[in-house]
Amino acid sequence: PLIDITIPEWVEAQSEFLLLSGTGGTPTQIRGVLERLRLAGIPEEDIQRLRSTRTIQTRFTIKAPIDGVITAFDLRTGMNISKDKVVALIQGMDPVWISAAVPESIAYLLKDTSQFEISVPAYPDKTFHVEKWNILPSVDQTTRTLQVRLQVSNKDEFLKPGMNAYLKLNTKSQEVLLIPSQAVIDTGKEQRVITVDDEGKFVPKQIHVLH
Repeated sequence: PLIDITIPEWVEAQSEFLLLSGTGGTPTQIRGVLERLRLAGIPEEDIQRLRSTRTIQTRFTIKAPIDGVITAFDLRTGMNISKDKVVALIQGMDPVWISAAVPESIAYLLKDTSQFEISVPAYPDKTFHVEKWNILPSVDQTTRTLQVRLQVSNKDEFLKPGMNAYLKLNTKSQEVLLIPSQAVIDTGKEQRVITVDDEGKFVPKQIHVLH
């Protein structure tokens, strides 16, 4: 349960139903007024209670639509609210969304097939699975970072709002040959090294230098 509230429109709708159903309304008329109760937003369990007890309910318990942590609550006893009033913000716990700052210098590593892992200082031996992710369409002008949002499974609710987290990008590795920089001959157009073949002869070979 989130709040107990009185809604005059719901009280009037209940009165209309009791009046119509108690004065011999046709099945079509009764179905119509029941549908109006649902369209007004009255929970189905309250509608069924009205039909069985034929008692008008003046106070309704509104339940939170999801499990989670209430991060903001703007309501006081006796307060009047409008239909578009936001009374509470709830942070869902499974899944959770994590925001990460990725340096733009490694943005080229982010691909549709990229795989991530999440870890947090509170549980150093655990890693958390990233179900999906997306890059926000802007760059932080001060830190020169991309903002990445990641959806993470949190069935055991280890992850809490406000926690710090580490993001690991799993990339494919490849074997490369490590040579001294002094051995590289740079012509301005290409890079070469001098190798020795099976006959002991010096042979220049073109290479590609990875930085």
